[in-house]
Amino acid sequence: MNNEVSSVEVEKDFDFSEIDTVAACNKGFELQLVHPSTKAPLKVWLKIVGKDSDAFNAKVAEQRNADIRLASEAAKRGKQPKLKTHEESKREEAELLASCVIGFRCAGGSYVMLKGQKLLYSEANVIKLLTEMPSIKEQVDGAVVNLENFLKG
Repeated sequence: MNNEVSSVEVEKDFDFSEIDTVAACNKGFELQLVHPSTKAPLKVWLKIVGKDSDAFNAKVAEQRNADIRLASEAAKRGKQPKLKTHEESKREEAELLASCVIGFRCAGGSYVMLKGQKLLYSEANVIKLLTEMPSIKEQVDGAVVNLENFLKG
């Protein structure tokens, strides 16, 4: 009989809450913006929630339900639903991404500015920022869909 005690590593149980993307996306993270050509970090951070967040999904539902209502109303009148213009689609995209930006800050307590004007946080100002600054919209869009930003391994 062998009296040796072997050191066997016992694996811990796996809890799916460790990969709860909804909770992680709702918590959010700070995205440090970078210069569009040099990729140098800027002194501005946006607080972002992700694609599995309640905010993102509520905005998607709001937009889709509005489309369904319009299509249904058109069908009741025997007409085809009105197609969205390019500008309407771009506006909806900016609104969806803006619903994921829940705050912003500048280093040292200074102000975030847009075209020489202080830009205080509001959904309307975020929509304006994303509409007028495509490089920022692109960074936000990339951050919102990348779950690695929200789940730390």
